[in-house]
Amino acid sequence: MFRYRIHLKGVAAIVAASLLTIILASWAAAAPIGQMTGKSVGALKLKDINGKVIDTGRDPAPVVLLDFWQTTCSPCHSLAPHLQALYAKYASKGLLVVGVSLGDTVSKVRDYAKGKGLTYSMVVDYGTLANSFGVRFTPTVVIIDRGGVVRLVQEGFGDGLGIEAAIEKVVRDLLAVK
Repeated sequence: MFRYRIHLKGVAAIVAASLLTIILASWAAAAPIGQMTGKSVGALKLKDINGKVIDTGRDPAPVVLLDFWQTTCSPCHSLAPHLQALYAKYASKGLLVVGVSLGDTVSKVRDYAKGKGLTYSMVVDYGTLANSFGVRFTPTVVIIDRGGVVRLVQEGFGDGLGIEAAIEKVVRDLLAVK
């Protein structure tokens, strides 16, 4: 019985990875991250750490902010509260924030999010999604408009550099919030 459960978990992981691969296969080969702005990526279907499916192809489509991060990344820790504030401020207007943890375990990501009070969606990626976007560094923020087109790519973060204001401006403009 115990071996059977492990086998089912393995099969579920393979199925989830296969679905993500199929979705991403519809995209053209990933451009380097700097060349992603203006590229159409279409709708995303991701499974969050709680098993909920995130579908950006729903109607009305959201503005999507993907944050590629790691639990061992100090700048990622600094960026997270800013993203939580954006989520709290703009989720009701159509902003979907998704933290894409690179290489961490689900339990580690869940504990981190709970400890930091992060309520936006979290997914764990072992390279498939990050590679499709050409992500090289963490944190990397990618903002996708309602039509599935990448509008901003921001690599790195540092308090006082004005990056959070630039991210919020793009979000506000895409949501047409004054």
